[in-house]
Amino acid sequence: MTRSWTHCTVRAAALSLVAIGLTACGDSAGPGDTFDPVASSEATAEALAPFTDNPGIDALFVLETALPALGGAAAAPAIPVPDSPYPALDEVRVLDRLLGFMSPTVPAVLFPADLLGKTLVYNPSTGQYEVDLEATDAPSNGIRIVLYAVDPIFHEPIEPLNAVGHLDLTDEGTAEADRVRVVVVIGSVTHLDYVASATVLTSGLVFSAVGQVSDGVTVVDFDLSHTWSEVDGFTLTYGIDVVGTDTYLDVRIELDPTVEIVTFYLEVGHDGGTLILDLSATATALSGTVTADGTVVVEVSGTPEAPVFDAEGLTPEQQQALGELFDGIFELIEGFNGLLIPAYLVLQVSIALA
Repeated sequence: MTRSWTHCTVRAAALSLVAIGLTACGDSAGPGDTFDPVASSEATAEALAPFTDNPGIDALFVLETALPALGGAAAAPAIPVPDSPYPALDEVRVLDRLLGFMSPTVPAVLFPADLLGKTLVYNPSTGQYEVDLEATDAPSNGIRIVLYAVDPIFHEPIEPLNAVGHLDLTDEGTAEADRVRVVVVIGSVTHLDYVASATVLTSGLVFSAVGQVSDGVTVVDFDLSHTWSEVDGFTLTYGIDVVGTDTYLDVRIELDPTVEIVTFYLEVGHDGGTLILDLSATATALSGTVTADGTVVVEVSGTPEAPVFDAEGLTPEQQQALGELFDGIFELIEGFNGLLIPAYLVLQVSIALA
């Protein structure tokens, strides 16, 4: 498959939203009274807080290189990794991860016998986790991994080691699919608690995760799915609800390799209202809308390199808020990539870049 997308397709759309007023067309009514992208941006920031500033998620990045093999069954061959027709999305590291999916071909025991029921601790001399032969606190149907304070930039344990919590991985598999429960506790706070599953299909796969994430202040319920098909391409959906409020985010990204179209849908709900960004892009055309409470307030057209936004009366603050909303899609994806690391490892989902 050839690369026919310009490198800036997605990022151009995001940056153009920041500068939305600079290319606005005339002869159109200004946004209605219910159009409040600033409030929507603030609500989105609240919903994203547990993903972007979370010590529980930060501690998980060490696992990508420091854990022994966790899969209890041999993995199926990896799906071939073709050249990405969407190089702009490589920045968010989603496409290559999905193309690299691996999972046992049939439901199986998720943990090897020599690790089941064991606690793993980090050895700074080797840079690897190893079994603590004296610990007896691991779940019987899984493993416990001690988590440490990490360098916020390099995501490596700080020495001398400072154990701050633990990660419990347990086998919740069924006859139909492999399932793993992931629980992260730092101090007295449960930062993560979710169940993930991976199912290999005839010509693709489905990965899903449902649970909660917390930064110790804000608690978010989430439900996500990633599907890949040789015929239909990719569909990524993310749904999150801020517990105790009416704030929610719904994100949907679709990549169609047959016609080379990428679509982005973001719905932000808060204070009884909704704001929706709905964009579709090819290599040569961009179209979409911004909708507030069911009313289209901004029309999007043009090309990824030269977008046109048909709206008047947007303040600089509103312009910036729209850009932040679009960038929030990528922040959400990156946050999920971090918290899903343990599930990827146990379910033998490749997270290596192509």
